[in-house]
Amino acid sequence: MADNKSANDSTHPMKSYFNVFCLVLLMYGCELLASTAGQEKQQLDRYYDKFKADIDADKMLHVMSYINELRQLAVSQQALEIEVESYLLEALVKRRYGAFEEGVKLNNYALELAQSAGNKEYTAWAYLHLAHLEMELERFRLAQEYIQHVIDFYENDNSEYTAHGTHVPLAK
Repeated sequence: MADNKSANDSTHPMKSYFNVFCLVLLMYGCELLASTAGQEKQQLDRYYDKFKADIDADKMLHVMSYINELRQLAVSQQALEIEVESYLLEALVKRRYGAFEEGVKLNNYALELAQSAGNKEYTAWAYLHLAHLEMELERFRLAQEYIQHVIDFYENDNSEYTAHGTHVPLAK
């Protein structure tokens, strides 16, 4: 009975070792999670820099080889703008190579993301891309409606873009 009492005692050496082990494991786990998040952020930055450079160099097909990884990192880091841009670019590539309906679906998804975040600039980009796709599908009335959203954005919400003649990125 005395042995049983000493085994349940809080000062038992095994319990204190276990508590120390749990504390060390918890500290290491938190450090590991923090370093993983930091590494993902760095990896996202590298992919995004490469993404922009490849777009500037008109290497759209090359971007398609890593766009899913970029998008997954953007989602994990809650980088909505990068996620939206990735959908817009993929839709642009699909449009260039004749997969118009897939492009429309991707653009609509980008539009939903931009609208859910309240990002008017990315919403305008998505509408502009949708207008391009709809014109190629010869749905001119719908394309005109989408263009009107873009015009409204640039005239009402962003007169500095209109004054400087800045164009919408990815609108090739």
